[in-house]
Amino acid sequence: MTFGSPAGLLHFGEALFSLLWLVGLIIVAKTGATAVRLGTYLGATLFAFLWDWIQGQAWFFRLTFDDRLVPAFVLDGRAEPLFAPLAYGLVFGTAAVAGLAVYPYLSRKFGAWTYLIVGLVVGVLDVLVEGGVAVTLLKMYVFDYDSGWEILNLPWSTVLYVAIMAAGLLFAVVNVDRLIRLSRASPDDGVRQRDSAGVWWICLVLPAGVNYVAVAVVALIFNSFTPWR
Repeated sequence: MTFGSPAGLLHFGEALFSLLWLVGLIIVAKTGATAVRLGTYLGATLFAFLWDWIQGQAWFFRLTFDDRLVPAFVLDGRAEPLFAPLAYGLVFGTAAVAGLAVYPYLSRKFGAWTYLIVGLVVGVLDVLVEGGVAVTLLKMYVFDYDSGWEILNLPWSTVLYVAIMAAGLLFAVVNVDRLIRLSRASPDDGVRQRDSAGVWWICLVLPAGVNYVAVAVVALIFNSFTPWR
């Protein structure tokens, strides 16, 4: 199924989002490739390779991708575009890493409201970038929701999911980072300690764990109202 965009514009869109993901990966790796930073960024990408395929179906996101997008794999006749999980990593990985970097400043000003503020900011950006660019301008995919539940052709369920996911992942990352620092005898002695394999695995699976919570909350809310046709 196609939705009206020229093939060149469509491939430009997926190349752009993929390139931005790569730029984010390089920046994170160059500025501190710790398990909390790089592990979370990669984890936010890797979990989505299967879960975006699952969540995109009729019970949740109800989205259909343009058939011309480059697939990462095809399962049960449904293709998962390569750019999609990279977009997860770009959005949630960047929000978590950047949020962790500025958390001390934000927490002094806003306290526990920091997580809500970050979630709202990422949600608004998602409306502008995903709704305004990917869905409305480039027409890379469409959602099968009633238009009354959409803004810039992006359903409110997706916006709410993004906000909860961003806020929840930042909360998890901040607290895991705090626990790691407390577990080390001298976290501020200027000597960088290598993260163990166990810490890397924890950070890699953090996004998947937060995703379960975000999906559960949004699915319960929106399935109660059945906001689709």
